[in-house]
Amino acid sequence: MVVDALEDLASAWSSLDGSATWSRGTDCDSMAAVYCDDDGHVVALEVRNGNISASIPESITALEELSWLYIKSSELTGSLPPALFTLPNLVHVVLSGNQLTGNIPDTVGSATGLQSLLLDANQLSGTLPSSLGSLSALVNLILSTNGFSGSIPNSLSKLTSLEYLYLDANALSGSIPAFISNSPGLKHLVLQYNGFTGQIPDSLGNVTNLEALYPRLKHWQGD
Repeated sequence: MVVDALEDLASAWSSLDGSATWSRGTDCDSMAAVYCDDDGHVVALEVRNGNISASIPESITALEELSWLYIKSSELTGSLPPALFTLPNLVHVVLSGNQLTGNIPDTVGSATGLQSLLLDANQLSGTLPSSLGSLSALVNLILSTNGFSGSIPNSLSKLTSLEYLYLDANALSGSIPAFISNSPGLKHLVLQYNGFTGQIPDSLGNVTNLEALYPRLKHWQGD
C-alpha cells in the first residue's frame, strides 16, 4: 500500500521537517516533499537540504509509480537498497551530497528507463558495476567525489544516449577506453583526480558535441 509505504518512510525519516504529513487521510497536495499524479499515485519525492539522518528503507519499493527520487544534501546514510532500482518507473535518481556508503548494487541495471543517476559527493566505494551498461536511456551519469576504484567497465560502451559523464575525484585506474566515443551526444566528460594512465583516445575527436573534456591522466603517454 502506498500510504503504508509513506508512513514507513515518515517513521524512518522522522527527523525530516514535514515528514509528519505523510500519513493516512492526508491529501497528497498537503504532504511536504511528496508529489502525486491525478490518480493519487506518488510519482516524486523531493527533499533539498533536509535533515533525514537515516537510510533509505526497503519499503520505498511499494511506491511503484515513483519516477523522480530527489534527495540532495539531506544527510542520507546507509547503503543503496538493491530493490530501489527495481521500481519499474524510475527516470531520475538524484542522491547527491549525502553520506551514503557501500557500492552501487548490480540491480541498477534493472532500471532500464533511468535517464539520470546522480550519486556524487557521497562515500560510496567498490567497482562500477557492469550492469550500468543496461541503462540504455541514461543521459546523466554523475558519480564524482566518492571512493570508486578499478577501471571503467566495458559495458558503458552501450550508453549511446549519454551526454554527461562525471567520474572525477575517485580512485579509478587503468586507461580511458576508446569506447567512450560511442556516445555521439556526449557533451561533458570529466575524469580528473583519478589514477588513469595512458593516452587520451583519438576517437574522442569524433565526438562533435563535446563541450568539456577534463581527463587529467596520472601518467600521460603522448606521441
